[in-house]
Amino acid sequence: MPPRRPHHRSSDERKLPVKLAMILPAALMGACAAQPDVGRGPIATFACEAGRSFDVEYLDGSVLVTADGTTYRLDHGRSSIGRKYHSETVYFIADDDRGVLVGAPGGPYRSCREKAGPA
Repeated sequence: MPPRRPHHRSSDERKLPVKLAMILPAALMGACAAQPDVGRGPIATFACEAGRSFDVEYLDGSVLVTADGTTYRLDHGRSSIGRKYHSETVYFIADDDRGVLVGAPGGPYRSCREKAGPA
């Protein structure tokens, strides 16, 4: 019986573990980043003058505001009073249990107070 020759991997076979090591973490991070953050925060309802109201869902660094059937994603911004969230056309400011929403149809949303949750 002739002596057995050691198996030599081709160039492509040697590169495979390196390619997997580079691709796998990026693929896993992409899968995490692709997950929407909807449904991750508490929802508050603000009741305003003239019987108007809107809902706010608090997320990490932003909020989803739903007013008059339309939902807006507003990013956190600097404010000297309370918490301010804004987009290009809509902004929401909350201070304790009070809030104001500007730029959303169905308004004005003034003199708003957060409704108490279920007891």
